[in-house]
Amino acid sequence: MCAGRAVSSLSGSVSLDRTIRPGRGQRKIYVASGEGTIAVLAPGDELRVMARNDLDKPIYATPAIVAGTLYVRTAGHLYAFR
Repeated sequence: MCAGRAVSSLSGSVSLDRTIRPGRGQRKIYVASGEGTIAVLAPGDELRVMARNDLDKPIYATPAIVAGTLYVRTAGHLYAFR
């Protein structure tokens, strides 16, 4: 778990301040928040969000990638995405 913060390089204003749990697999970075959002990021010098989903409950565990399936555990469910 780590703290994630998005800060504007022009104004210095904070647009995102969250606790995040990153995972990695299949040439992608998976970021889950305690608020229940999971995002798929493309690795690289610039931030590129490939997908974003809001789940029904807070996410308390790091996303796991096994055999091409992304597993995400929330406070109430276990999701498997292919």
